[in-house]
Amino acid sequence: MLQYQKPFRVESGRISDKNGTEVKLWGVNYYAPFNHNYYNLEEMGVDHLRAIDRDIADFKRMGINFVRMHIYDREISDIEGHLVDNHHLEVFDYLIERLFQEDIYVMITPIVWYNSVALQKSVTDGYAYWNAGAAETFGFSNLYQAHEMIWNEKALSAQCIYLNEFFAHVNRFGKKRLDEYEHVAIIEVTNEAIYPTDELISELRKADKTNPFKKQEAQLVELYDQYLAERSLESTKEEATKYCANLVLSFLNRTFRIVDCFFGETIIKTHIFYHFEEKEFFEMLDHAPINAVSITAYTPNHFDTGYHDDFNVLEELRRLRDYYTPLKKLKKAFICYEFDMPTTLTNYSFGAFAYMLASFGAQAAAYFTYTPVDVSEYNPGWIVHYLNFYHTPKKAVSLAAGARIFKETKLEELLPQSDVLWESEQFTVDKEMDLVVYQNEDCFFYSESTEVAVKVVPKEILGSGNCMFLKRNGNGILILIKRSDEELSLTVLPNQKFVNDPFRGKSFRNMANRYVNTNTESVVSRLIERPDQITVNYPGFETFEVIACSENKEEVLSVTNNTFSAFPGKYRICKKG
Repeated sequence: MLQYQKPFRVESGRISDKNGTEVKLWGVNYYAPFNHNYYNLEEMGVDHLRAIDRDIADFKRMGINFVRMHIYDREISDIEGHLVDNHHLEVFDYLIERLFQEDIYVMITPIVWYNSVALQKSVTDGYAYWNAGAAETFGFSNLYQAHEMIWNEKALSAQCIYLNEFFAHVNRFGKKRLDEYEHVAIIEVTNEAIYPTDELISELRKADKTNPFKKQEAQLVELYDQYLAERSLESTKEEATKYCANLVLSFLNRTFRIVDCFFGETIIKTHIFYHFEEKEFFEMLDHAPINAVSITAYTPNHFDTGYHDDFNVLEELRRLRDYYTPLKKLKKAFICYEFDMPTTLTNYSFGAFAYMLASFGAQAAAYFTYTPVDVSEYNPGWIVHYLNFYHTPKKAVSLAAGARIFKETKLEELLPQSDVLWESEQFTVDKEMDLVVYQNEDCFFYSESTEVAVKVVPKEILGSGNCMFLKRNGNGILILIKRSDEELSLTVLPNQKFVNDPFRGKSFRNMANRYVNTNTESVVSRLIERPDQITVNYPGFETFEVIACSENKEEVLSVTNNTFSAFPGKYRICKKG
């Protein structure tokens, strides 16, 4: 059953559901229906729907209750904006329905604008003979610069057609529209919009208009000059900035009217924080038909980069919180639609992100981006970000601990001043040990081997490495759950080994689609499917027998000094005596 019930409301900048319960959503961005993940699954001959099932099962293990996705509109639309009903849309339908069945909330951004792997592949395959008709879909976004999506009337018309048809689409599995799903919680019309600016207007005045698309783009100058003439104004930086901000406001009013036609006041409506430092855009956000602001949390705060193993997240998060603080004057809610410390395999950062974001006031946060398990051995897309339950076990446990930290951290709690250690009664974030630990009366999570003393015997343990209750000679995740006073369940995941650099030793071209062909690139991560020595020291189970459980049979294992040899799989630990 869903934890929070529609309609969602924002009062004094805080999101609550219809029962007045404050909302806390923690999860990941996920793209099995679109772009690189879709094509990687196809390359490997994997059924997209079954891949989603496997990933959602792991989401549940990590305590994820939130998935955010921006829709690759170029893959499901035509040049006029009409919705194209294809396999991408079918996989999207399935994902929406399955997330609903598993009580996981959704944030949807229907327009991404960015180029897609689909089009890249089409151009590469067609080479000299390529034309627009060679692509499976050639969506409306292909015809416009990103900033034109804000003001060009043809682009606006196409977006309105697309939004109406996208929201009117009936899910082929659930037989409902998106607005009829109780777990669709947040709508953001467009992803990371690029605004017209006074600098752009100046550049377009001087641009060569020989290219008809450049001439189309330069219509912005004509519109601006007409605006000035009608008001007998001189062109200044301030006037141009005000004009551009009003264009964005007009765009949001027009597109969110469509959202309102379907969703009414039942959901959270959000838009990105961009340019809020300029008073004209700050006022635009204040007057926009939204009740939340979308923020990011990248440390360091740029997307394409070299390695960050030595970067200090704890120090940077204090600076990032200060940067966003002026936005609180808007009295709108905060949605962190993407966060990560890119290009690193360290794991301590997720606990720190959770604490900072929750204390700042974010009520939904999504890691960017989760890699489907069926292709994650290649880390094949957006390669500066790498997270999977099996292939990055320490990071996965850290994210799971982050879910608990995020949920329990109160608004306006102070950030610790230490650059090496953040801790409370429930959690520890240790930079030097690269460790996140979380514990309460119900659970104990540890992302790295730790000797920390646990105050209360937990009913659930999730960890990578060793702790006072569990030991193994490997890094695969162990999940121990107390079923009764007589029985524990133990899940043993495979150990994992990096066999190549998952980031491939590269600096990455700005905003390129990080598509990696799984047919030609090397594997970067292996799962070790061999038996491991497991030791269980759980109070009350001083002596026990271990039963291996498979679909067809159960087998009693040999136990010596509470230690046994176990393949990856599921086990029952039954108390003796």
